[in-house]
Amino acid sequence: MLLILIWLCGDLYKLSYYMANASPLALKACASFQILVDLCILAQFVVYRKNTKVTEISTPRKGEVAVACSTPTMDLSQSMNSTTSD
Repeated sequence: MLLILIWLCGDLYKLSYYMANASPLALKACASFQILVDLCILAQFVVYRKNTKVTEISTPRKGEVAVACSTPTMDLSQSMNSTTSD
């Protein structure tokens, strides 16, 4: 999340620089779009962080590394069954 916030701060600084120096409209539009993308990524991070839990899949054997994954907390089996047609 820190990286996304750093991107956002950099893009906000860039837009303020373009505004202060009467830069071309294209640069201002691109900087504004980059800020929008940063905000969308940040929103996704916040939303999916709340709906995701980390669970351990297996206990590592000798010489192996433990594997963990993030899974949504909601039940997706209903939506998966409705998309398959037999």
